[in-house]
Amino acid sequence: MTLVHFLLPYWGDAALLDVAVSSVLAQSDHDWRLTIVDDHHPDPRAGNTYANHRDHRIEYLRNTENLGVAGNFEHCRTLADGELVVFLGSDDVLLPDYVAGMRRARNENPEAT
Repeated sequence: MTLVHFLLPYWGDAALLDVAVSSVLAQSDHDWRLTIVDDHHPDPRAGNTYANHRDHRIEYLRNTENLGVAGNFEHCRTLADGELVVFLGSDDVLLPDYVAGMRRARNENPEAT
């Protein structure tokens, strides 16, 4: 099982999404997966960029209709399957040692949820 599963409910600025995804790709610990869930945004750029991404850890899904913020977050919750799950905003940027820090915290406190 993947250590960290990032779920990114997306609706918005594709340029900000690119920055968020780049920060995941820059992780020093590579034990992660990223699922981008496009909430039926009218601009196809996110799908064009991430649907067939060269990094197999990135999965792009597109809702068949707009679910709204709460609905898309709930949909993302149903997809979570990592040992640790992180909801990442499409305008968030991770430090390069985020996953490594999550691993350390998990090892030091295995009973924590």
